[in-house]
Amino acid sequence: MPKFYSPGMVTAEIQFMVSVLFYAYLAKHHMATGLEYVLGALFMIIAFMMMQKSLVKIIGIKSYFEVPKMVLKRIKSKS
Repeated sequence: MPKFYSPGMVTAEIQFMVSVLFYAYLAKHHMATGLEYVLGALFMIIAFMMMQKSLVKIIGIKSYFEVPKMVLKRIKSKS
């Protein structure tokens, strides 16, 4: 039976909780405006896309569109 959790999942959950508390603190003390939240989210998305592109190239995949096909192929091979 596979594990119910992984270290990566636990790390993501902790980071999520810290992020929620951080945004609650910012909102409570009026330390950021709505525009700053929007710009922050936009910058995060752009940075994530750039990191994903770098990772895909490092792994040796020619196009990011190949990734879902590879995942489905692997899932089918395990069944």
